[in-house]
Amino acid sequence: MKSKELFGLFLKEELTKKSNLNVSQVASILKCSRSTLNDLFNGKRQLSKAFAKRIEESFSSNSLSSDYSIKADDLLKKQAAVIQVLLVIIHF
Repeated sequence: MKSKELFGLFLKEELTKKSNLNVSQVASILKCSRSTLNDLFNGKRQLSKAFAKRIEESFSSNSLSSDYSIKADDLLKKQAAVIQVLLVIIHF
């Protein structure tokens, strides 16, 4: 499994299951297409700083997830950590 795929699974869990929303609802909240989200979730696209910020802003102001928030820096750090762990595994 590639690092982007692994992070994509984590991101899908964060944005859908933990917030009790489906992909269409998350796409609507983020003002993006389902295709864009699915690309992130399936590891076809890396999370950018701008999109991480959009996630943070959308989930901090969304009444559907008032008790649930996501920080852009946390998402980007986790993405980087996944990449680092897989690089270490590959080198062994």
